[in-house]
Amino acid sequence: MSSRLVLVAALLSTATAQAQPPRQEARLSVTSDLACVDEAALRAGVAQHLGYDPFVDPFVDPSVDPSVDTASRQVEVEARADGDQAPGPGAETFSVRITIRDGEAEPAERILDGGAHECDRVLEAAALSIAIAIDPSILDGPTEPEPGPEPGPGPEPEPGPEPEPEPEPEPGPEPEPEPEPEPGPRVAVLAELTGSLGASPTVASVGGRLGVELRFDALALGLAVRGDVPGQIGFGTGTVEAHVFGGEVTGCGWIAPIELCGVLVLGATRARGQGFVMDTEEGEPILFYGALGARFGLEIPLLPQLAFRAQLDALAHLTPAELAVGDAIAWAMPPVAAVLGVGLAFLP
Repeated sequence: MSSRLVLVAALLSTATAQAQPPRQEARLSVTSDLACVDEAALRAGVAQHLGYDPFVDPFVDPSVDPSVDTASRQVEVEARADGDQAPGPGAETFSVRITIRDGEAEPAERILDGGAHECDRVLEAAALSIAIAIDPSILDGPTEPEPGPEPGPGPEPEPGPEPEPEPEPEPGPEPEPEPEPEPGPRVAVLAELTGSLGASPTVASVGGRLGVELRFDALALGLAVRGDVPGQIGFGTGTVEAHVFGGEVTGCGWIAPIELCGVLVLGATRARGQGFVMDTEEGEPILFYGALGARFGLEIPLLPQLAFRAQLDALAHLTPAELAVGDAIAWAMPPVAAVLGVGLAFLP
């Protein structure tokens, strides 16, 4: 009885061994300039196709170590960037050369080309090619089992109780709106025509002003240059003329469309006499000019980046100038002056 059991067990063991195909083995050598083509990635790809890892001891060149079994299958993989491109994952084009050496047989070789962003696709193709070269039987696929008898219809299940409807979730609080970002300072470019009273020998003089303002929420800081056309009057046998030019510094409080500013003017008064000798060695003396005062301004938008401006300055002269012909005063600058400006503001 025990002899029969031993014989049956031996027959079953032999049948099981014959049912499983023998595993193939090979040695693997990888030389690569590409980050995605390395030995670990190829091993994993080939093992996925074969169902096992076929690679044994690391590849050794038989010419270096004659003890290596030259009859075993050897797989050599070389991945390089094409042409003069720098090696690495950013190469535009590259190639992967696969060489299969199997004993004394002629080596089999295949070259796979790829472009930028195709490294993973070429790696998958290389793993499949190596797996087929090691074990071509994987192309046959698994044997499909014969279909068994279709199961007959079973008893219909009894209907269970209908599930209770889930309660609707209570609406949560509405999210608070995100605060709008605070606007940063804006730059305004100002261009104006001006009319002055009390800054030249004539009753009024015209001129111009060009400046910039850095505007915040309710404040503005400004710099400008202003100059007047010379005003001329007759005196005795000749004429005298003078005009003011200089720079302005302003600090303003801004509540659209109105601005209130403090104004500091620093510059010069240039004088000239004709028809007689003036009481100075220079023919056209230049005198220091300074004034301090206040400004009332009005700005009305015309377009998103353009506005109309009108402003009135009241100035107190810090250094009133006098023009003398001999011992006689031809013209004396009054202690106060007014400047009216009308123009445009550009808001880029």
